[in-house]
Amino acid sequence: YSSTPPRPGTTTRTALNAEARSSRTSNVDNPNSRQSKAARKYDHPIIHLMRYAPPMVYGLQDLLDWADLPNKAKGIEVGSYTGESAVIMRMHAPHLHLTCVDTWQWPLSEHYFDLRAKPWNLTKHKTDSLTAAQHYKDHTFDLVYIDASHQYEHVKADINAWLPKVKPGGVIGGHDYANGWQGVIKAVDETFGEPDATFTDNSWAVRINKINT
Repeated sequence: YSSTPPRPGTTTRTALNAEARSSRTSNVDNPNSRQSKAARKYDHPIIHLMRYAPPMVYGLQDLLDWADLPNKAKGIEVGSYTGESAVIMRMHAPHLHLTCVDTWQWPLSEHYFDLRAKPWNLTKHKTDSLTAAQHYKDHTFDLVYIDASHQYEHVKADINAWLPKVKPGGVIGGHDYANGWQGVIKAVDETFGEPDATFTDNSWAVRINKINT
C-alpha cells in the first residue's frame, strides 16, 4: 500500500499533543460553536452511550469530510455496538451505503442497534470481523472503519483482513488511536508508519492509493 500526505487542516499523531487537543475542545461549551451544534443535531435519547461529548461527534464528521467520499459510496463499520457511530456517519454522509459488522454479544446492544438501523437504512451483518471479511471481494469499499476489539492482535488482524477490501483511493480508519489504547496505536503504526490524519474523537485514517494483494 501507499498513502497520501495529510491534508491541510488534519493532524498526524506526531503533531497531535495535549495543547492541540485542548484548543480543539475549548469551544465545546460555546453554544455557537460547530461542536455544540453538532452535538445538538445528534441529541437523541439513545445516541450518547459512548459518543456523549461534542468532539466525539465532531471528529467523526471531520473524518468523513476528509475522506471525501464519492456519490453512492460503500462503507463498512467493523464493530458497531449500538449503532451510534453508524447513525452519525449516515446523518453526515447520506450518500454512504453503510454495512455494520458485529457479533452483538453485549446485553441490549443488538436491541439498540436494531432500533436505529431501519430508519437509517443500515445493512446488518451479524458475524465476527474475520468471517465477514471473507464475504466481500477485494476493492469493494470506499471506507472501512474499524472499531471492534482493541487488543493489538485483534486490531492487526482486522487491518490485515480489511485492507485489501478498500478501493484504490479509498480510506481505511478506525477509533481510539489514543493513549490508553496502545494495542490500536501499535497495530496502526506497524502497518502504516502512522496515520495520514487523526481527529478529535481519536479516530485515525489512511488513504490508500495502491493495494498489494
